[in-house]
Amino acid sequence: MKREIGVIVNCVLCDSYFVVVINVVDLSNYSGKKGKDLLLNSYEKQQQQLNPSHPIFLRCPHCLELIHSMSYSNWLQSDADCLLSVCRYLSFAENEGPALYLDHREDENKKPKWKLCQGLGPPALDLDSSRSGKIHKPTLKQYGITAPIFKPAPSCQSSELLYILETTQQFVNKLPQEDVPTAFTILLENKPLYQNWNKVQEKVELIVLDISDLSIDD
Repeated sequence: MKREIGVIVNCVLCDSYFVVVINVVDLSNYSGKKGKDLLLNSYEKQQQQLNPSHPIFLRCPHCLELIHSMSYSNWLQSDADCLLSVCRYLSFAENEGPALYLDHREDENKKPKWKLCQGLGPPALDLDSSRSGKIHKPTLKQYGITAPIFKPAPSCQSSELLYILETTQQFVNKLPQEDVPTAFTILLENKPLYQNWNKVQEKVELIVLDISDLSIDD
């Protein structure tokens, strides 16, 4: 019996949360106590490979919907560009790896049923109706994640959001590898970047390479 393994991802740009599939496991290969021990060991190894303090570039469903002005399902059927947002794997505690989830649905045509299989996190994840993997935020409330999903002001143009997305991506890519964690912390402190762009805009646009000078005024 094959099951997908997923992890929660948080977008730094729009501050939405969604599940991405990182692997597939065949549970029939892990029967008995020895098999269960091997499966747990496999989960732990996969968890250790996910660094929540380092940025990753992924397709964020909410960013796609905002920038392309269409639903995620319509985007899948369109020729619109696939945009990669600066994101992070979500960890619910310091020094803890991201929680892993197993999809327990029996019918692939139905919404995934993500249940915790490794680590610290909600026992189950409630997804919204978009079929994009976006998590219904009340699911994360017990861990202090209560902010409403980002909605741009009526005067905001999609081109403005696209500029922020692309500029932030370039910023992360151009930084020396050893400086990325410090710079990424600053971005995390100001998410959603779409909303707080004025706080980091100058530093990001200058592509600051001297991390000792990378400070944001209140």
